[in-house]
Amino acid sequence: MRRFKAFTLMELLVAVSIFSVIILCLYAVFAGGIRVWRRQEEGFRYTHTTRLALDKMAKELKNVINYSVPEEGDEPGNENLQFIGEGNRVSFMTILGADIAKVSYFFENNEGGDNVLKRVAVLQKEGFSEEAQKEEILVRYLSEVSFKYVSEGGESASPVTWKDSWVAGDGEQEATIPKGVMATLVFKEDEAEQGEAEIFKKAIFIPIGTLEEREES
Repeated sequence: MRRFKAFTLMELLVAVSIFSVIILCLYAVFAGGIRVWRRQEEGFRYTHTTRLALDKMAKELKNVINYSVPEEGDEPGNENLQFIGEGNRVSFMTILGADIAKVSYFFENNEGGDNVLKRVAVLQKEGFSEEAQKEEILVRYLSEVSFKYVSEGGESASPVTWKDSWVAGDGEQEATIPKGVMATLVFKEDEAEQGEAEIFKKAIFIPIGTLEEREES
């Protein structure tokens, strides 16, 4: 009668330990691969969303117009129907489809930490009423949004000068619309994943048009 040699308790413990180490190593490799894949997917999504937002802004800025109404026909709020550029906000009149619209892009710093780039638009046919304006979030998870504005270089060696703000008729800014806008979007720094903040910039140069509303005789 043949006898089979059985494993001792120590041998079983060693085998289980080796098997556990192998499983843990495989899990760590697999989990690392999943994290990298998710990070790349999120990065692609944020990049794609940001580029779409900047392209939308560029299209509307390139359709910017000078818009004016007769003084006696002015309504409350019409004094804001011009190009106004601030450090983290830009507002302008543009052509949307077959209508004229007032459009604003601005950075909103929320208490919850979800800082966003927002777009607000209202059409002329709606009377530029605040109640009729449509608001949408274009980009999330931002730490900063800034705008700079291009004017003629004047006597300086540079052909253009970048300014932090733009208000028509303010000092040397005689033109109602700047020559261009530089938009900068900075994403929050993710120390665990990326180690540094990601920055997107887009320079948008503006062909200027003029549109005036005239009273019917």
